[in-house]
Amino acid sequence: MNSGEYSIMERLEEDHWWYLGLRDLIGRSIRKSLLTSGTQHYSVLDAGCGTGANLRYLSQILQTSYLGGFDVAQEAVQAARKKAPSADVYISDLCAPELRAEWFDLVLSCDVLYVPGIERGAGGLKQIASRIRPGGLLILNLPAFEWLRSEHDLAIHTTERYTKQQVIPLIESMGMKLEWMTYRLFF
Repeated sequence: MNSGEYSIMERLEEDHWWYLGLRDLIGRSIRKSLLTSGTQHYSVLDAGCGTGANLRYLSQILQTSYLGGFDVAQEAVQAARKKAPSADVYISDLCAPELRAEWFDLVLSCDVLYVPGIERGAGGLKQIASRIRPGGLLILNLPAFEWLRSEHDLAIHTTERYTKQQVIPLIESMGMKLEWMTYRLFF
């Protein structure tokens, strides 16, 4: 990521419509799929937690036995630790993740895989998915359509953007069942 992008993210992720919409979708997905499991305390990982707003949100809506998050950038990890002080936040990489819990009920990875790309990131994502309990939930948020590539993609070093047809084989290769896929924002 270009210098300064994390500070921009940290400043905007509290009130910007894009981030608010993302957290709304996360909350809806959790209520629809996870909260019906009967589990009381959840083991949760944010794989690529950025500056921590999603970790803080997850700590507010879920009772957790473990709440962890990692990011490759020290700047992001420091900000995330401030926003979610009860979370286990550490440096790690989606391509070769350090996992600090044996099992997860929920794994969130928002806007991470597109930086290394499927080819480099799939192995780490599969490693994480292998630790999701039966009935658990993986939420991925990825940018869509190469033709929507912008200056922002250059600033954050986007490797690739996706279509549903590219993501479905990834989900299947992890041995997971696809419950819901949508293009969240289009026009």
